[in-house]
Amino acid sequence: MSDARPDRRNYLGSADIAGVLGISPFATPLSVWERKVAQEPEQPDPSREKFFSIRKRMEPVVGEMLQDQLGVPLSRLSWAEPNRYTDPFMPWMKAEVDAEFASADPLVGKFPAFASLPVSEPVNVEIKTVNARARHLWGEEGSEDVPPYYAAQVYWQMMITRRNVAILAAFFGLDELRVFPIVRTAAADQAIAAMRLEAIRFWSRNVLDRIPPPPVNLEEIQKMYSRISGRPVELSADGLRAFTEVLRLRELSKDVKKQKELAEFALFDEVRKHWGIPSDPTAAFPEDDAVLLFEGKPIGTWKRQNGAYLDQPRLAAELPEVVAKFTNKTVFRVLRRWSQPRGKTK
Repeated sequence: MSDARPDRRNYLGSADIAGVLGISPFATPLSVWERKVAQEPEQPDPSREKFFSIRKRMEPVVGEMLQDQLGVPLSRLSWAEPNRYTDPFMPWMKAEVDAEFASADPLVGKFPAFASLPVSEPVNVEIKTVNARARHLWGEEGSEDVPPYYAAQVYWQMMITRRNVAILAAFFGLDELRVFPIVRTAAADQAIAAMRLEAIRFWSRNVLDRIPPPPVNLEEIQKMYSRISGRPVELSADGLRAFTEVLRLRELSKDVKKQKELAEFALFDEVRKHWGIPSDPTAAFPEDDAVLLFEGKPIGTWKRQNGAYLDQPRLAAELPEVVAKFTNKTVFRVLRRWSQPRGKTK
């Protein structure tokens, strides 16, 4: 097999399906569609490439840990040679499997559910390196309690490879490997069938017919409609309520900000007086950290903290060519209350 990077515009892969289904925290149907219908192949993003490169380098390490933990050697390894598969009926459906066990038989002792298989078959293995702070999103080892967007990826791979079992190996931080066996049950088959139908609908209607899916968040709405201006929109009662609520919350946030600033000033001014610091704004402030007490009990702290900021006006004045080089222009919309244009009467 060739390890050349395929053009992802030509197919839906296991990394796309959760976005197509609208259950991914990393992608939406619209963002997947934009990548598929782009005029040019997606260009690697340096920060994103670095992020995934580190995780790719961890896959052989996690693979070795998985072999040691289960006592069964892996057979095909995607980090040695890509394990790429194509659906026999829909050539635009593809999947790459991280690794495989040659047979489910040696794993029955670890996962009794594998014994229900009618015949022995290879086992797909999907490896995930997970931030330790996301442990709570995963269930106990040996269960099938995994985040739905990862479950969709594994189901997609099982559908493409026509296999009934898989293992999702999740490595948390640098100290914990949990193994989740995934078996195709009747419920899983229903989920896979629904996923396949949605993928076919997305590919035929959205990708081939170039019809974008509807936006699912404010950022996508602004992005899609930023170039449209001047067309009147008759709001429904719900739309009017939403418009009024936006304006009300804006005013409320301004008021809250002012109240917060006044309360902070009152608190910090009391600390100043307690420490005997004059109100002269040029007076040096002590470097001590303040422990705030009430009736002799600590209720808060006011500690010094180092910070840094970019002096944009100075940068623009002294290095305008640098500012120009790294300035990205964008188009966005601002929602405002209607006001009569100057020079016009009702």
